[in-house]
Amino acid sequence: MKRLFKNIEPIKIGVTPPSAILLISCVIIFVQFLKFNEFRSINFGFEFADPFYLIVPSFDVSLPIFIVTYGSLLLYLIIYRSDKEIYAKIMVTYSFLILFRMTSLYILPLSAPHDLIFLEDPILNTFIYPGKIVTDLFFSGHCALLFALYFSSGGKWYFLMLALLLGILLMVQRCHYSIDILGAVPFAYFAWRLSDHYIEKWPFRR
Repeated sequence: MKRLFKNIEPIKIGVTPPSAILLISCVIIFVQFLKFNEFRSINFGFEFADPFYLIVPSFDVSLPIFIVTYGSLLLYLIIYRSDKEIYAKIMVTYSFLILFRMTSLYILPLSAPHDLIFLEDPILNTFIYPGKIVTDLFFSGHCALLFALYFSSGGKWYFLMLALLLGILLMVQRCHYSIDILGAVPFAYFAWRLSDHYIEKWPFRR
């Protein structure tokens, strides 16, 4: 009997389907969490006196933020298009970032800056954010994604520059504090490392 099961190979379903399921599950949970977090942060959160706001101007840069965010992601997909597991890596990394964000948002409830300019992101506002969410602050999901691309690329300088540029734009928009930008770095690194571990250890890979 043992010999019979020993000769049976795992079903080769690859890493992409389970990665997609993981991401969808995390997004569904995150949407519900954001509603809870919005109420909690508005009523019990505190505003961070960000010293960088004294030198960073404030105006609407929603379009540049959109271009830098999704342009960087597109650039990454083009450069590493030969990697058959690239989509799985991105989905798993973003799933871990969502889980990390729910934890950090719960631990550190911040209220939105008083001069916040609502970020118009048609993708996030359509598929993830339930209504006008403004208190998903620590840490920045936008910056974390780009820093994750930087780590995943082996430290390509242009992904680092794009991540830093995005951080500045988010502060100009007043939709994130400087601590949200800085805090994204370690979380992005751990999400990337966990993603690599998940992809490598997945038993039913092609």
